[in-house]
Amino acid sequence: FCECGSLSSITIPDNVPSIGDHAFCECECLAAITIPDNVTSIGANVFNGTIHGYEGSTAQAYAKKYGIKFMALLSIVKQPKDVCAANGETASVTVKATGEGLTYKWYYKEEDAAEFTYTSSFTGAMYFITMNGAYDSTQLYCVITDMFGNTVKTNTVTLSIK
Repeated sequence: FCECGSLSSITIPDNVPSIGDHAFCECECLAAITIPDNVTSIGANVFNGTIHGYEGSTAQAYAKKYGIKFMALLSIVKQPKDVCAANGETASVTVKATGEGLTYKWYYKEEDAAEFTYTSSFTGAMYFITMNGAYDSTQLYCVITDMFGNTVKTNTVTLSIK
């Protein structure tokens, strides 16, 4: 694939044990590569510069040895779940994601609302609120963005009063 200007992403199959010298050099559009753990050797000068969006511990070892900076893929590791809390108790919703430079934007919709509204009050992986009647049946979701502008959206969850 050396000098393949149109290659933007690739997943190395599980049955590939090694990646040869210069395999992806000068692939200027290569933005994502997945390298499975069973790749046991990576040749010289396989990549030039930074590759964004890789997976696999073999790639991490290669990157460290040769000074290539790899970035973790943006993905949701743990989706938020519906929460039921007593009136006056704190209801908290958490999402777990991987990626570089993550930002979180939470959106909510109260029971009678027509559409979701962005809330700037919560900018991390957790949304929490003291439950009362106004928040019963409130729906939430989060949009997570990495430093490269990639986004993922969580499942929509519901807050309810016990």
